[in-house]
Amino acid sequence: METRELYKQKMAAQIKVWSTKLDALNAKAEKASADAKIELQAKADELEELRASAQAQMDELSANASDTWDTVKADISERWDKLSGQAEALWEKLR
Repeated sequence: METRELYKQKMAAQIKVWSTKLDALNAKAEKASADAKIELQAKADELEELRASAQAQMDELSANASDTWDTVKADISERWDKLSGQAEALWEKLR
């Protein structure tokens, strides 16, 4: 079973990866033609919302008392898996 700190580190690492990808997408959008720029920026905005949601979940995890860890972990794990799936699906569309 993962400890709370390891779980937070795993989430932080994934958020960092997404942030790096998002920065690259924004750079690509800046160089794109007008039509492509609009589409890429819309996807970047959607991904930024997902990244912000992931960060909020991680903040929530940090704020909860350790005695509720098992309950909180189950809820956050479910939401995190859904969020990860959405983010990865978006990345695949952009390839």
